[in-house]
Amino acid sequence: MQTYGKLNWYNIKASYYQLIFYNMNYYIEVFKKWNDFKGRSRRAECWYFVLFNFLFYIILYIVLLPVVASTQIFSQIFISVTYLYLFLAFIPWLAVVVRRLHDTGRSGW
Repeated sequence: MQTYGKLNWYNIKASYYQLIFYNMNYYIEVFKKWNDFKGRSRRAECWYFVLFNFLFYIILYIVLLPVVASTQIFSQIFISVTYLYLFLAFIPWLAVVVRRLHDTGRSGW
């Protein structure tokens, strides 16, 4: 382990991974409460859901776009998977936004 000054690079790397996986629980929690439109959600829950959805699409496009460009069948599968995830994530997204509006004192409807 190398240390420079007071920084321990191994601990920084470990804490970075812990931060990502800890915040991933917010993302999973939104899918668990997909039909709860009456509760409240914290700001972190809402914005980490948006962030992980965005990262999912960026990774999907960076990794799969070169493969998709090669053949027509992969293109159809890619589009189908993308629309399927959009459809499956829409209702949990709507639920977390309504709960977030309730948390800020506004009506979700």
